Order: sequence, then structure tokens, then C-alpha cells
Amino acid sequence: MENRVGVRLIAATLVLGLLPAPGVLAIEARIEGLDGNVADNVRHYLEGLDETQYSRTRLEGESRRRTAEAMRVYGYYEPQIEVRLAEGEAPGYVEIAIEPGPRVRIETLDFRLEGDAREDPPFQEAIDAFPLAVGRAPGSCALRQPARETGQPGPGAWLLRVALRRPSHGSATL
Repeated sequence: MENRVGVRLIAATLVLGLLPAPGVLAIEARIEGLDGNVADNVRHYLEGLDETQYSRTRLEGESRRRTAEAMRVYGYYEPQIEVRLAEGEAPGYVEIAIEPGPRVRIETLDFRLEGDAREDPPFQEAIDAFPLAVGRAPGSCALRQPARETGQPGPGAWLLRVALRRPSHGSATL
């Protein structure tokens, strides 16, 4: 009886060892029209996209959706995105040609602290350290970058945590 359990354990270990590691099945992204942080972010958003899990039509749409989402972090809200998939039922790569369009810039930035929050040092420190400014574009700081990109929440999340921890001190509106 012990021998059968040992054989099954060895067989299961061998089968699991033959499975590809997570990320191995991810599609390769070839990006045209972008460079630097914006292109890196698009690649990052497409990293977990497993072409075997989608039909060609859905894969094309998901590639377009993720690309647009990745660009919004950097202030590009109207990109023209053309997606071309490699031939085959499960394409090994996706080519994405992008015309980024205009980049949004902040025209007005207004903070209002109400109640006791106006006199609360953590709220004041958060506003003083706020990385966006009039004339700057989103993405010129880590404020809007998702945790999956940076691995850490941005300064806006810190302000939210302060507000959640100190409800008796008023509120902050961004």
C-alpha cells in the first residue's frame, strides 16, 4: 500500500514539473508608436494575457482595452490603437500600432479640507507632498499608477488611508 502512495506522489510531482510556469503562456507584445514608460506600461498590462484563453476576436478586443487602460495612467485618453495578431489559432504575439493622441494636462487643481482635517498635520503633509500640479500631465508621478504596476499604492491612496483612519477629523476632497 505504501508503495502505491509513493508511486502516485512521484507521478504527480513529475506531471506538475512539466506544466509551464505562470507567465510562460503570456502573449508577446510588439508595440509601435510609443516608447519609454508608456510603452513599458502597455507591455506590463498585456503581460498576463494568455492567448489560449480567448478567441481571436476577444483577444484583439482585450489587447485594445488593456492598451487604452495602460495609456490613461499617463494622460492619453484618445489613442488610436490598431491591433494585429500573429497567424494561428493561438497567436504567439500581438502587434499594436498606436497613435497616442493629445496628452491631458491639469488645468485646475483644488483641494478642500473640511472640519478638523484643515488643522490635522497628516492631511496637510499629504497635500504638501501631492505630486500633481497645474500644467503637469497625469503619469508624471506615481499617483494614478495602479498597484500592479508600481507594487505600492500611490500618494493618493495614502491620503485615503488617512481619511479612513481619522473619520472624526473631517474629510478631504480631491
